[in-house]
Amino acid sequence: MSYSNPTTICYTIRAAAVDTGGTLDTIIGPSGMKGRVVDVGYVVTVDIVGAASSIIVGSSGDTNAYATALSIPVSSAGAGGNGATLVADHEIVADTLVIVTTDNGATSGDADLFVTIDWY
Repeated sequence: MSYSNPTTICYTIRAAAVDTGGTLDTIIGPSGMKGRVVDVGYVVTVDIVGAASSIIVGSSGDTNAYATALSIPVSSAGAGGNGATLVADHEIVADTLVIVTTDNGATSGDADLFVTIDWY
């Protein structure tokens, strides 16, 4: 399989607490396949209060290796967005753990998060 014909998987993290710093979830792709993050999105489920929180996608050695700073602004439940800054030409090595984290900007709030990865 090549990058021109990838297997696309959208990973969903339900009700992620974006007001707590650290790891929200981990992802590992299909065995032996490399990948690239193609999108990160969110839908607010509990009002985001205090300040914006950023969603970051990376690895244990580089927390923003694949996507940086999708900001979830102070907003009400039902708000949504996508468009994280994707790290160009940074391939997920086969069988590497992908880590989704937050920077703990908000004082409260939850969101459903979506991380879409092309595996090849």
